[in-house]
Order: sequence, then C-alpha cells, then structure tokens
Amino acid sequence: MTTTNVHLEDVARAARQGFALSVASSIVALATMLTAGLAPVVALLATTALLAVGCASGGFGLVSRVSMRPPRLPQRADRNAGTAVAPLRVPQPR
Repeated sequence: MTTTNVHLEDVARAARQGFALSVASSIVALATMLTAGLAPVVALLATTALLAVGCASGGFGLVSRVSMRPPRLPQRADRNAGTAVAPLRVPQPR
C-alpha cells in the first residue's frame, strides 16, 4: 500500500462539497416527500435527519477523491519526445 498525503485544502474542499451535496439532496428529498403527499412535519423531520447525516459525512467525499483519482490520459508516442527544444526568443518592444 502506498502512502498518500492529504492536504488541508483537500479536506476543506471535500467538506464544502459534502455540505453542498447534503443541502441539495435534502431539499430535493423534502420537495419529493411533500409532492408525494407526506405530512409536512414528518417530511421536515426526515429531511433534517438526512441533512445532519449528509453534513456529518463530508469526509466520505475526501475518501472517494483520494481513492478514485481520474485516469491518466494516454501519452502519445512521439519520435521527437526526447529531443531538446530550442529556447524561444521574443523581441521586447522598448
């Protein structure tokens, strides 16, 4: 198993994304339950529970981000890939 470094920025981004996802899903769930004809009090309690669980699970987004990295794009086989590139000279206006 390899060692993976996790930075504070990754943790903060995962927490923000987890919170935004839980808020959005709880609003959709509330709208669905109210549309289905469930009592508003019951729908609100269920939505509050869903929001609490979703906010608490912000770390799951971090785990999935670290473990499921996007696949690398295949590199083209280029015959000039190993050659040096000449420095580029750009004229500077005075």
